[in-house]
Amino acid sequence: MIALLAGCAFALAGCDSAEERAQRHYERALELIEQGEPQKAQIELRNVLRLQENNVEARYRFARLLHDMKDYNGAAGQYLRVVELDPRRVDARLALAEIFLLAGRREAAIEAEKHVDAALNVAPDDPQAQALKATVEYRLGQKEEGVARARKVLEAHPDNVAARLVLIAAALDAEKLDEAESLADEGLSRAPRDLSLNIVKLGLVEKRGDPAQLGERLRFMVETFPDNAGFRRAYARWLDEQGDVQGAEAQLRALADMSPGAVEPRLQVVRYLNAARGPEAARAELERLIASPERKVEYELALASLDLSQGKPEEAERRLREVAEREGASADGDKARVELARLMLRQGRDDEAQKLVEEVLANDPRNEAALTLRASRLIDEDKPEEAIRDLRAALDAAPRNPIILLKLAQAHERNGSRELAMERLGQAVQASNFDPAIALRYAQALIAQDKRDVAEKVLVDALSRHPQDRGLMVELARLRLERRDFGAALQLAERLEQIAPGDDAAARIRAAALIGQRRVDEAMSLLAAAARADDPSIETMASLVRGHLAAGEPEKAEAYLREHLQKNPNDARAMILLGSVQLARGDAAAAEAAFRDAVRADPKLADGYANLARMRLAAGDEEGAEQVLRDGIEAGVENDLPLRLALALRLDSTGRTDEAIAQYEALYARHPDAAIVANNYASLLAEHRADDPQALARAYAIAKRFQNARQPHLQDTYGWIMHLRGDDAAAEAPLRAAAAALPNNALVRYHAGVVLARLGRADEARAHLEAALELSKKSPFGREDEARALLAQLDAPAPEGQKPAQPDQETRE
Repeated sequence: MIALLAGCAFALAGCDSAEERAQRHYERALELIEQGEPQKAQIELRNVLRLQENNVEARYRFARLLHDMKDYNGAAGQYLRVVELDPRRVDARLALAEIFLLAGRREAAIEAEKHVDAALNVAPDDPQAQALKATVEYRLGQKEEGVARARKVLEAHPDNVAARLVLIAAALDAEKLDEAESLADEGLSRAPRDLSLNIVKLGLVEKRGDPAQLGERLRFMVETFPDNAGFRRAYARWLDEQGDVQGAEAQLRALADMSPGAVEPRLQVVRYLNAARGPEAARAELERLIASPERKVEYELALASLDLSQGKPEEAERRLREVAEREGASADGDKARVELARLMLRQGRDDEAQKLVEEVLANDPRNEAALTLRASRLIDEDKPEEAIRDLRAALDAAPRNPIILLKLAQAHERNGSRELAMERLGQAVQASNFDPAIALRYAQALIAQDKRDVAEKVLVDALSRHPQDRGLMVELARLRLERRDFGAALQLAERLEQIAPGDDAAARIRAAALIGQRRVDEAMSLLAAAARADDPSIETMASLVRGHLAAGEPEKAEAYLREHLQKNPNDARAMILLGSVQLARGDAAAAEAAFRDAVRADPKLADGYANLARMRLAAGDEEGAEQVLRDGIEAGVENDLPLRLALALRLDSTGRTDEAIAQYEALYARHPDAAIVANNYASLLAEHRADDPQALARAYAIAKRFQNARQPHLQDTYGWIMHLRGDDAAAEAPLRAAAAALPNNALVRYHAGVVLARLGRADEARAHLEAALELSKKSPFGREDEARALLAQLDAPAPEGQKPAQPDQETRE
């Protein structure tokens, strides 16, 4: 009987209701939140929701917890479920509105407005709902209504931060800095630890441009919010700018201490030591980390990278091999093998590198670093489809890796999928948090597609995150000058002057804006001052020279350059500018002498040879021009693309096809993404090696990127190669477009005529072929006999009962 009673007791104990178990989990979650254990509290709340999916209070607490931990996506999902279960839940509606407003986009503000309005229907006098409504109105352009509503809220509730922020934004938009600062200070007197107000105050202090005040404010922010890594990083930057290396280092070490066991914050300390104290300090720090109990293989890899930067590749390779052998076929061993492969690629040891990459992929087929390296090789080999497969697999493993996304953009571009390439570029910008270099690349790609408004927005967004980046400012200024927004360009020039005093890019931007405003004298005075500085950039010198030439004052341009050369007698770039001015004045002999002086002064500068070659061509000395180009290439100029390209064109035009192809092959190996190189190389192969299946396949692999091109020369190359491959249907559209854009190009008209003839469009084909032959009287294109033969075939009467004869198909793959 006793055993039976005990069994019943245990059974009853196991029969607690789901409601009771859920309540215990909920109460435990509240205790854990109170004790500062949010991760454990999450587990308890998940247990509640597993037992009671529709428990509104537990779900709201879970959403709030995620919100406080800055998991905004997770929080929004939970809040949405709360308002589905209880549409009158005002606190959840307002929390959702706050999250949507954080996104900063118009669409998000519209979504926020829906929830604010729903909250106001339930609680029309709620001050926070009214304040958020004011915020939404202001964001959506209803600024007067938003300001009036915010002012009314603040009068009744002076502690309301959201309403105060609307009024601060309005003051800043009206350039009333004192009013904005007064509003911020009053708010901070009421809520000294409010994060939003403190961030606003920091921004206002930064606008004042007082370094000492900014430093004091940053110090206050670090002390007030010691766990905020962003404030600590900003303070470290400020200390470094003031020359306080010890203070900056201390802040970076504190950042590292905030993340025990994390590698990246400690590597940031190493990088800072390398920049501020030199490589030996960085080496000592890495050796300390390697010897510590928290030893990680990343520190050894960083030490190998330091060896490499100090010109010790053998030491770096030895270290990486040791790590790879010690760690074996583990993830750490693979990290070392990937770095070793990168080192070998830099040294041109491609086969050894590839062997290592394949070894890593045999250990881990999803290793994103190895997949990306293999994809890079495949892109170089013009195998974009295979590269895309590898990169998609890499992206599955690392979905927000900007390097993989950039490589995918390159692969799609090579594959002729421009829209996909642009999509991946945009994703890379987002994934990198608008990294300046990536944002610039995307903006320039957008500009190339004539999407200047989108490009400008990208640059503005990037600059808001990296407010001191020079490249972003210069490119944005160029766009604004282009659309004649001279006031905005002047503002950017002022901003650039503040962050980089003495940077003459600011002077050039300001001068261009002043010229746009017809204040030419001011602009020229500004350029003259910048160009006479101790070390003016060649861009500034060229701007001054162009200004004088545009004003019809070549003598002033020449006088300036001679004065500069007296102080800097070996400035080859100034000599080239002088030659250009003398050429503009009609003194060819003096110009050629100046270009020869430039070559002697700096034999590695390509511009001297290029200008000299042009002079020789203008004088009818084609052999002399060719020799100048060869001299420049043999001298090992820093950028031999223009010289090799000019030489290849010369070789092609003089019938030395094999040499021309060899030049393009060398050029393509160095500049595979240069459209002019890819086009000319593929075109030459198609025109002169069409009977070689391997050469034609190579031409197609290169030209495939042009399948959606808009430039007529690229359309012609792609269309003709498709014809040679036997696909006249695919060739028709690009060749038609090319012929329409280049009606006076005999070869392009011939290509269109051939394909239209193959497609049975005899009349259209005849028109193009006849035009090509007429044009050839002035400029032979080398296919005149084929054109005449094709015309004869088109004009030949067809036997009775048969279709008109079609020309024989030329070489197919």
